[in-house]
Amino acid sequence: AELCTHFGIGYAPGGYTWTIDKLKADGFTLEEMVAAGVARDGEEGKRAIDTFRDRVTFEIADPSGKVIAFGGRALKKDEKAKYINSPECALFSKGRTVYRLKQAREIASKAKAPGLVVCEGYLDVIAFERAGIGAVAPMGTALTEDQLQLVWRSGGEPTLCFDGDEAGKRAADRALDLALPYLGPSHTIRIAYAPNGEDPDDIFRRAGAEALKTLLETAAPASTALFEREKNRRPLTTPEARAALKNALRDAANRIADADTKRLYFTDLMARADAAVRTERPPFVPYQPGQGGGYQRRDRNAPTLPTAELKAITAASTPRPAAESFLCYAADYPNVLTRFSEWIERLAIADPDLAAIRAALISLFESAEDPQTIDRTALSLHLTRSGQERAAARLSRWPKPRPQIANGGDADVEAEWLAKASREVVLPAIREELDELRAQAGRGDDAAFARFQALSREARDIEARAREVKLNDDEAPPAAADLGAS
Repeated sequence: AELCTHFGIGYAPGGYTWTIDKLKADGFTLEEMVAAGVARDGEEGKRAIDTFRDRVTFEIADPSGKVIAFGGRALKKDEKAKYINSPECALFSKGRTVYRLKQAREIASKAKAPGLVVCEGYLDVIAFERAGIGAVAPMGTALTEDQLQLVWRSGGEPTLCFDGDEAGKRAADRALDLALPYLGPSHTIRIAYAPNGEDPDDIFRRAGAEALKTLLETAAPASTALFEREKNRRPLTTPEARAALKNALRDAANRIADADTKRLYFTDLMARADAAVRTERPPFVPYQPGQGGGYQRRDRNAPTLPTAELKAITAASTPRPAAESFLCYAADYPNVLTRFSEWIERLAIADPDLAAIRAALISLFESAEDPQTIDRTALSLHLTRSGQERAAARLSRWPKPRPQIANGGDADVEAEWLAKASREVVLPAIREELDELRAQAGRGDDAAFARFQALSREARDIEARAREVKLNDDEAPPAAADLGAS
């Protein structure tokens, strides 16, 4: 009851005149009821009837919070219209009104959110609001231009959140097309899809507020949503299909009115299209007489792609002080190996000596009964026995750990070093994978969404630890110059 009162939720019983009879008993005239939109005047001598019958009702307010209409959601699944609204009048236009705008603005302002969330239904708005997220919804219909402009005027970058079913994807397509002409420096959108065919209300009931926040983190920029939509409309296995993709993207970019945004969209979309074409070309088929196949002549003007060897040389010549610093720290403090072994394995290291040190660390960690027995002496011995004398020499040039930390005398400093190292090395790796998972989750990949949730929690934990400790430069992990990198 308290929840219904807070959100202005009611119920209109079945029958034809329950509301009329009740309001008449309260002293209202039929004319007043018709003007308020809760009754419909009879036509051709027919009696007046209730507007809302056997429906859950929702108060609809103007931007100041004053109630101007009602929305009604059908309880019967076979009802022709799932949502109906009060008739339009001087105060209420369903195409120019969104549900709970005043409350959404207040919540977003208090939370310093990047913008409002626009979802599909009243119950979704309520779920977001209960999760502390400012959200609005259209009046049971597709988002209109006036509604989108209203949301933009509320400030920030709105996220349009749609159900993960086919109807939700069609609604997202319409909203994206609606927004295209207006995209620019101060007008942009992000698009998110609920996974597993759920809607935000389902997610909140099943998994709570954090799941909704994670859902919003999967939101893709408009440019990404546009490209993915057009790419997924056709397999890119023929020149005609690839040309059709570029034509569709070009047409979409040309709809943007802002000149700079249009130019940047065109450049971005064409680059994405070229990359997609390279990854989706059909496999090579050896030539057979009468059956075609074989290699196509290479365009002599096409750029030469770097070989794996060239990539390795380039990577090796690029210093990675943060990664080396992290390995130095991991060699001294076994709790780093215990906490971050997965990410140590995944560090991008092209330098062969550092790669050998990393491999030795992981090998010792996996074989040790007690990780606390791992130290530089054990690591150096492992490297020497495996023929990695140069890596062992590199290890010997690393600075020694601070005595008070090595002796366990300064837990605060150790926590500080761990927070800084994980923030500078592990967090970027997590964010890189989150970027990849975001696109997969946006396409309805449930496994990617689950992994996205887990990594998002880990990233938040790292950021929280970094905020909890005081990160002083003089207590930071050793810099590249201190490590004697060669």
